[in-house]
Amino acid sequence: MREIGKAIGLHSPSTVHAHLAKLEGLGLLRRDPTKPRAIELLVDRAKKVVRSGLPLVGTVAAGQPLFVLENDELAATVTPQWGGRLWSLRSKRTGKELFYRNMYFQPTNDALRQAHIQGGSEWNFGPQIGHASDSVTPVYAAQLPTERGDILRVYAMERTTSAVWQVDMLLGNSSVCWVHIKLTNAQPEETLGYWWTNVAVHSDSDGSKHTRILTPASHWIA
Repeated sequence: MREIGKAIGLHSPSTVHAHLAKLEGLGLLRRDPTKPRAIELLVDRAKKVVRSGLPLVGTVAAGQPLFVLENDELAATVTPQWGGRLWSLRSKRTGKELFYRNMYFQPTNDALRQAHIQGGSEWNFGPQIGHASDSVTPVYAAQLPTERGDILRVYAMERTTSAVWQVDMLLGNSSVCWVHIKLTNAQPEETLGYWWTNVAVHSDSDGSKHTRILTPASHWIA
């Protein structure tokens, strides 16, 4: 179970077991109860299922709300159903996707609620250091017209601190995606909070694509 989980990015053996049971129920594999490590893939059956268009892992669910900001340079896609993350940022001139986007919606056993997905730019706020508890939870979203262009706002209340986090995204007429973060504590007492943002980009381990990540900061941690 651990070897399979390591190969597909799952950390919990019980989650791997559940996926195998589902595949066995679909008739895609056969397991011998007397041999725990013996798994037989029913190739002919699996080919028929894949050919019919049924994904084995599962793709992004259709019909979910998406917000798109566009100008002549960029197209930004935001998914309020997944914590309001900036899921895609694409250059319209070159067609290049600037973020890494996982082609499957496959939460991993990570973060406070054992649910985290890889891709895009994620917003995290709370009393803990780590992925926020609402990283794949629906949040509020609104599109606001301004003189500089439409602002897309995602926001939610962090239930542990009762503070509200808010992220405003703007493209305007530039080739830059501007992001402004606001944290509001409406309580009379001070509260501790930790904000951090992580961005998924394509790996370039051999340096062939000359990937560079530039960020204005007074200090950084690697």
